[in-house]
Amino acid sequence: MSLPDNATALVTGGARRIGAHIVESLCRAGWTVWFTYYQSRQDAEALCHRLHLNGGACHAVYADLSQPNAVERVITAMGSIPHLAIHSASFWGTDTWSSANGDDWERSRRLHVWPFLALARQLDTASTPGEPRHLIAVTDARIGDRDFIHFSYSQAKQELGRLARTLAFELAPRVRVNAVAPGLILAPTTPPPQSWIDAGKISTPLQTTGALEDLLRGLHYLIDSPFVTGQVLWIDGGRHLRRNTNEND
Repeated sequence: MSLPDNATALVTGGARRIGAHIVESLCRAGWTVWFTYYQSRQDAEALCHRLHLNGGACHAVYADLSQPNAVERVITAMGSIPHLAIHSASFWGTDTWSSANGDDWERSRRLHVWPFLALARQLDTASTPGEPRHLIAVTDARIGDRDFIHFSYSQAKQELGRLARTLAFELAPRVRVNAVAPGLILAPTTPPPQSWIDAGKISTPLQTTGALEDLLRGLHYLIDSPFVTGQVLWIDGGRHLRRNTNEND
C-alpha cells in the first residue's frame, strides 16, 4: 500500500520501549511521525535526535493524555490531523479487584480508553472519500481473559479492545480501526531475565517468547491492508488461549 501524500502518523507514548520502536519503524517506512511523551523527555529528545541523524522525520510533543482535551492539544501542536494514529501510551500498575482504588481505576481508564475515542473523533473529521484514516490500539494479550494481579490495567485494556471493535463499525468506511494484542515481546531488561524466558516456555502454546519484529510486522500488515478493519491481531504465541494469564506470569 502506498503512503498518502505528506503522510503523517501520531504515536502516543512513543518515547520508550514498544512505542519508541513503533516510531522508528514508521520513520523508516517514510512516515512523518509525531509522538507524545509524559515523563520521558530525555528519551524523547534522544529518539528524535537519532532518527533525524538517520534521515527520519519525527517530532515529540509533551502530553498527559489522562487529562481532558489532551488529544485535541496534541493535534493542534501537529498543525493537522494525522493519516494514522497508534495509541500506545500505557500505565502499568499492580492491583487486584479487592485492592484497586478509585484513583488508580479512573487513571487507567482515562489513559488507556478515552484518548482512543478522542483520536477516533479527530480522524473522522478529516477523512476523505478514497483515503480513509486509520486508528490502531496497542492492547495486551491479557485482554483474552482475566488478570487477577494487574486488575485496573487489564480491565482498561479489555475496554480498549472492545472500543476498537465498536468504533470499527461506527466509523467505516471513513476510518479503519484495528488493534494489536502483544504478549511476551519486550523483556524488562537486556539481556532478558531467565524468569521471563521461562514464562514464554511455560505460558504460551508455542513455548517461546516473541520479538519486536513480530509486533512491527503485525502493525505494518494492518497499516498496509486496506480491506482489514475491526480486527484484534494477537501477537502472543497463543498465550491468550490459556484461560488465566496469571499462570506462570
